[in-house]
Amino acid sequence: MKWCLGIGLLLALTGLASADEQTERIFARARTLNPGLQDFTAQIDINMQADMGPIHYKPKLQGTYYFKQADKHKLDLNGGPKELRKYPSIFGFNYPQMERFNSTTQGEAVLNGRPVFRCHLEPKWNGDNIKSVDYLVDKENYTVAQAVTNYRNEGVLTLDFEYTRVGNFTVFESLKASADFPSMAATANGEARYSHYAFNQNLPNSLFGPAGKKVSLSVNQVQGRL
Repeated sequence: MKWCLGIGLLLALTGLASADEQTERIFARARTLNPGLQDFTAQIDINMQADMGPIHYKPKLQGTYYFKQADKHKLDLNGGPKELRKYPSIFGFNYPQMERFNSTTQGEAVLNGRPVFRCHLEPKWNGDNIKSVDYLVDKENYTVAQAVTNYRNEGVLTLDFEYTRVGNFTVFESLKASADFPSMAATANGEARYSHYAFNQNLPNSLFGPAGKKVSLSVNQVQGRL
């Protein structure tokens, strides 16, 4: 089971009142994608190009990606420029915290022959740096195909996902990321590939504690800080 998803989705909506029932049902189904999965580790290999003003990086990074239900992530990378490693990792994914957002489902589309739901979310609080997040969610298996985050400083972060089946579980095969932040003269493009999965190892919660979060943040944390 493999498909490449590479379509941009930018919607401008106003007057949203709350998280609507259809959107909440979609993400509730998405969270039940892998019954029986408690945690996993995977090898992660990243090819990346980042431009931050006059500084240009094109590193190849390798490390370990950790996941534990629900929405605990950690990414340990080996090597790479020290300056680049100060930046939060975007090569992980959290489902949206629906209580933070007003939302609506904007019909359906077809990507590479597969039907998807189009979900639009806007933060309830004006102080949030996120302007909106648009998700494409596979209508048949409820995997998240794409997430596009628009920021109030005109920045855009786009994540495209490919999935594969490993044993009884549907997991990432690759994650492509593209970021453009004109106000900071920063752009980045990268692809992470995941392999060598190991499941249900009883990973301790302490692995995902404050010390780990300082060096490894998931995409929702990135969205809240940029």
